[in-house]
Amino acid sequence: MSGRAPSQRLSGRTAYVSGAASGIGRATALRMAAEGARLALIDVSGERLEALAGEIGDLAPAFTADILAGGERAGALAAALATVGAPDILVNCVGGSTGLPKPDLALADMSEEQWDAMIGFNLKSTFLCCHDLIP
Repeated sequence: MSGRAPSQRLSGRTAYVSGAASGIGRATALRMAAEGARLALIDVSGERLEALAGEIGDLAPAFTADILAGGERAGALAAALATVGAPDILVNCVGGSTGLPKPDLALADMSEEQWDAMIGFNLKSTFLCCHDLIP
């Protein structure tokens, strides 16, 4: 970065970030907060999520939920709607290879069930959040 303070181009906007506790989700949440967005942070990892929310402050409440678990997802999204309002922005960062026995498992060594789990983890989570929030 150039050393300048970030703009406030997201001021007045609300963003939901799923998978917010680590990796790209965490980096995105930090940047969006720096840009002035109000956030709803959602992740299955409650401890890391709470740490991130504490780092950002009052504009970023945390909602612990497994996005693939219907009841947990519905509860987190309902709580986020009641707390920060409807999202202007949705960032889906749930994903990765953590559901595999070895994160670097080669395709040739992957079973069909493992492939299905990876597709569900990486794609279905995005579909479900979009599906639930579009109405």
